[in-house]
Amino acid sequence: MTLLQIIDILCSVTTKQSDLLRELVTDLEHMSQVSSAVKSYYREKLDSIEDELDIAEYGCRGIPFIDGAEKDISKQEP
Repeated sequence: MTLLQIIDILCSVTTKQSDLLRELVTDLEHMSQVSSAVKSYYREKLDSIEDELDIAEYGCRGIPFIDGAEKDISKQEP
């Protein structure tokens, strides 16, 4: 597996976690037993995390293929 493949897998898992968190926050917002302050707190935290994820994803798009990047990581020496 190449380094870029590993990054892609990690990004995919992180995106799935973010999607689940977004779903949970949305469900929380629809619950009448939860105060507006708590709903607002979690919405702000989610928005902040999503902003960070967007920035990280955008930053990864410019990663060039460099010497050795196409090598299988399991074959690289420590």
